[in-house]
Amino acid sequence: MRSSDHGATWTAPKRANLASGTPEEATYGSSLASGIALRSGRLLVALRHDCYEKVGGSFVMYSDDGGASWVAGQKMVLLPQYGGGWTECQVAELSNGSVLLTSRNTFAPSSGQGPRLMARSDDGGATWAANWTAYDLPDPYCEASMLSDAQGGLFLGNPSHPSRRLNFSVHRSFDGGRTWPASVVVYAGDAGYSDMAFVRNGSLAVFFEKDFAVNSVAFGVVPLPPRAPLPLLRPPPHRATEVGAVEAGWSEDSLHTRRP
Repeated sequence: MRSSDHGATWTAPKRANLASGTPEEATYGSSLASGIALRSGRLLVALRHDCYEKVGGSFVMYSDDGGASWVAGQKMVLLPQYGGGWTECQVAELSNGSVLLTSRNTFAPSSGQGPRLMARSDDGGATWAANWTAYDLPDPYCEASMLSDAQGGLFLGNPSHPSRRLNFSVHRSFDGGRTWPASVVVYAGDAGYSDMAFVRNGSLAVFFEKDFAVNSVAFGVVPLPPRAPLPLLRPPPHRATEVGAVEAGWSEDSLHTRRP
């Protein structure tokens, strides 16, 4: 669909037929958050394979002609024996032009990985160069939203609790998503899926599930986490164990790790 009046009206929907690079599976779902436009002009939408598929995964589709045609990028898959699985995901552009993908871990605590998986692409989502687990992000294995600003800020919003969907917070990273040392609590009660966007004055708008007992959603404009990184309470976890990747080509700095 297209809108020329800031979303007030839309054209009739058209099927996004993937021109090439189509993953093997015939079904896929959306990332549940917003697509983005890279500084290069490429449109990028995060997708997932977890609808009737034997092996789920995350990937992006991208367009270099304003949405007239779409190409599917490489699928990001880690099977249970490799420590985690990719599903509901979101993307953001880093300050150097790379793309960061984040996904909830569909295999949850039994995988040995943390709840939030990260991957980096250096070619606009066509392939993935590295992946890791953000152990310092509290997350109950839930969908999260992520976005970046023109100044290189990187933000992630999620229910920030190790086991329950509550305490919705916005976190900030200063190293491309490796660590997330600064955060601000938006709502301490029940909270679930979300999306985020910047409003015209640069403030951060959040939209999230709130108070499950009454099945409501909330929208608000919130302060950004501190611009200067806060001191880490503990050093980043040691990532020593390398395991193989499935359906991916990795660079030497890839981190396919299981938590010790």
